[in-house]
Amino acid sequence: PKAKVLRPQGGYSINVDFSDYGLSDEEVVDKIYGKAGVILNSGLFFDDLRGKQVHRACLSSPRALCLEAFERIAKEFEGK
Repeated sequence: PKAKVLRPQGGYSINVDFSDYGLSDEEVVDKIYGKAGVILNSGLFFDDLRGKQVHRACLSSPRALCLEAFERIAKEFEGK
């Protein structure tokens, strides 16, 4: 619930900002990639100011796959 989708600039991808969780960059990366097992694009490439707190999701995959990925991520951030 604290993750924010940044205003899309067109295309089929979104940037999700996890900074309101108050976690370190390493903790955010571990929750998304290590524990949820979801591969997103690191914000370091797209947003120098927020770095590893922002991750880009490609929404060109089937809807069911995108929903599963975000549900797995949400589960890792529950109660944080």
